[in-house]
Amino acid sequence: MLYDARPVVVPVAGSEGRIGRYRLIKRLAVGGMADIFLAQLHGPRGYERTVVVKTIRADLVDEEDLVTMLMEEARIASCLRHDNIVELIEVGEENGTHYLVMEFLFGRDLGQIRDRCQELGVRIPPEHVITLLADMLAALHHAHHEATFQGKKLSVIHRDVSPQNLIVGFDGSVKLLDFGLAKAAAQISRTRAGVLKGKYAYMSPEQVNFKGVDQRSDLFSAGVLLWEMLTQRRLFYRASDYETVKAVVACQVPFPRTVRPGLPWGLSWVAYRSLRRSQSLRYSTALKMREALLSYDPRDRATARDELGEWLSRLFEKQLAARDLALNRARQDPVRHRQILDAGFELLEETTDPDLRLKPTAPSPASSSGSSKSRPLAQPGLVGFAISILGTWRWFVMVMVGLVCFSVGAGVYIGASQSRLDPSYGYLHVLADTEEVAIMVGNTALGTAPVDHIAVIPGRHRIVGTVQNTRRMVEVDVGPGENKVVRLKFKAP
Repeated sequence: MLYDARPVVVPVAGSEGRIGRYRLIKRLAVGGMADIFLAQLHGPRGYERTVVVKTIRADLVDEEDLVTMLMEEARIASCLRHDNIVELIEVGEENGTHYLVMEFLFGRDLGQIRDRCQELGVRIPPEHVITLLADMLAALHHAHHEATFQGKKLSVIHRDVSPQNLIVGFDGSVKLLDFGLAKAAAQISRTRAGVLKGKYAYMSPEQVNFKGVDQRSDLFSAGVLLWEMLTQRRLFYRASDYETVKAVVACQVPFPRTVRPGLPWGLSWVAYRSLRRSQSLRYSTALKMREALLSYDPRDRATARDELGEWLSRLFEKQLAARDLALNRARQDPVRHRQILDAGFELLEETTDPDLRLKPTAPSPASSSGSSKSRPLAQPGLVGFAISILGTWRWFVMVMVGLVCFSVGAGVYIGASQSRLDPSYGYLHVLADTEEVAIMVGNTALGTAPVDHIAVIPGRHRIVGTVQNTRRMVEVDVGPGENKVVRLKFKAP
């Protein structure tokens, strides 16, 4: 990060780092020019939202051109308003440090998905490959042709279309991020000559040769992603950067179907055409490449995204289960519940170790072998029978007193619990008319119905119930302090 003499420190062991209005929680990544942090915004009512903060690295403090480059990224990103592009929330400066604040996405990037598939020995189904690439190409088309600044088209070229920059949400949403390496026609300054930025294995031949690039360079990178997802192999990646660049320049691309027999011929052709060394032989626009992909998928886009989200949730089932456990433990603390809910998997380490580990139930003394002290003494013969008869009325009184005390205590507990509910949130209670219905609110799995006291930000929320191959979805509006009961019906009337 770039601080005059006071670098931000990530909070550890009780320390706290801040920048602007944001408290830095965890370092997520270190890039070529920036540090990326998970951060939280706290307002007058306390915790408000979880975000990602990007700042220039401290060791680049004297690189003034990088500050300019970051601000150009902010100006460009502020003009890119699209469902498949990560939202820029705020641009700020503190003590000479410039930073960007972006939305946090609960999902996995394509690189993590690829690694998980290899770990489990599975492949990304072709229909999900189409959904991923189609949404990414929609984002690229917007950047290439539709984004404007002061009425003029920006013609933004991403220049770093790679697995780490494509995020897939557990709700099936797909978003492209990091236009920091983009180069718009409206840019005033240039990056330093001779500095090759990005990831070599996903660059186009003209990009690694420092030749002029246009939108078809991004489409070549999209073709690399498509080829690798279809074949589950790396295309240009080699042991060294030098060998990787040589492979990109040579651009010898096998037809995907020859690498993995059984692949759909049409999808193989889309990948093959987008990877031509000559720009004129590739697709001319992202829209045309997207249409070519979608011609092999008859599903409507909403269904395709829902099915992608369900597949991704199964792929990361264990991680989601750990998160569900953390959410269940935090259900009576709405603020903490929202923090975990908004931060994806990033806060699970502190919530699951050691407090959320499942502990075995300790055996009761009565059941422990060799322990005679805690066992009730056996009453001998008639004496025991007489004592039990004489003590019957006392037993009855004690039971009645216990029930009264229990009722009063339960009422006090429930009242106290209700008083702890934050009136600035709404609360959902989801029921189903059959068993084993898996419930998702938004992109969060909450176990099987019934689920109670789900703290949500006031507004409209989507609730999905799934049992076997049947799904039900409803959308409800929840106001501040409102308790909304939702009943999902699966049985025929």
